[in-house]
Amino acid sequence: MCELKLTEISEHPITSTFDIYSKDVRVGLCMLHHEPQSEEHLPHDFSGHIFYEIFEPFRGKGHAKSALEKLVIAARNIGLGHVYVVVAEENVPSMKVIEGRGAELIGTTSGTDGRVYRRYVIDCEK
Repeated sequence: MCELKLTEISEHPITSTFDIYSKDVRVGLCMLHHEPQSEEHLPHDFSGHIFYEIFEPFRGKGHAKSALEKLVIAARNIGLGHVYVVVAEENVPSMKVIEGRGAELIGTTSGTDGRVYRRYVIDCEK
């Protein structure tokens, strides 16, 4: 459904950044952290490997599902057996995408920004 185009590989921590395209139109962006990273408003042990954002006009069309699957494959290709994904609890569409991929909820926490976050693990071998 979509294509990921590598735009950058940064060091410390190693992160692969991609633009998400559908039919030559940039519909979002995503990142694969080679080691879990946490946002500054979350506890250090509440970290994730994967981040994605689909731009507003393109949401609800399956791009997040497709991008997540491609990121899981990329993670497997760099030797990761599993990845963590963190999502704000009010982001129900993203939680459905993550859960639809077979992710297991492993914890929740409150961020210093006042939001509740869920942390999932996805087996890259499935």
